[in-house]
Amino acid sequence: MGESVPAFIIFFVVIAGSIAIFVSIENSKNTDFERGFACSEEVIADYTTSGNTSKEIIEYINQFRNESGKSILVFDARAYDLAISRANDMVEYEYYAHTNPYTGVCSENVKQDFGFSDGEYISQIIFEIPGVNHKSLCFSFEQRNATEVVDEWKDQENSRNNLLYAGHLAGAVGCKLDVCVFIGVNSNRYGNRCI
Repeated sequence: MGESVPAFIIFFVVIAGSIAIFVSIENSKNTDFERGFACSEEVIADYTTSGNTSKEIIEYINQFRNESGKSILVFDARAYDLAISRANDMVEYEYYAHTNPYTGVCSENVKQDFGFSDGEYISQIIFEIPGVNHKSLCFSFEQRNATEVVDEWKDQENSRNNLLYAGHLAGAVGCKLDVCVFIGVNSNRYGNRCI
């Protein structure tokens, strides 16, 4: 039997103001998975949130901020690049934390690499989408609404406070596979430490 070639497909669809993330992993030839046996193959796909999708997620966050009497956030391309970098780092090193336990890297100590000044401070929220194992071919389809990631943050006190922090001027959200990161930018030293 020929070797199967995995294909990883992720696409976003905007429906009624929400952003749907669809994740599909398929094999081009018959596999043990298709015949009902346990999967032994692994694949690491190369999906990252686009800048346009990040802008749409920030618009959704701004709806929440507006309802709560807070000023809107401006999308910041530097924050987007930093969010993607942090999500990539978590996937590459296989950890889920604000600071890389192996290298000590966190948003605050690399912010200048992304064009932030000493007077700009970074606050980060992280989220790992449950039920998605980005290395496994043992699932054929997963769906996650990107606004649900924000809703999860809204339901957690510290994350909600971060989303609603009045001093945030700008921000972005970036996802790599099953990890999403919000970066808020402020000038009030909010979140200016590695935890």
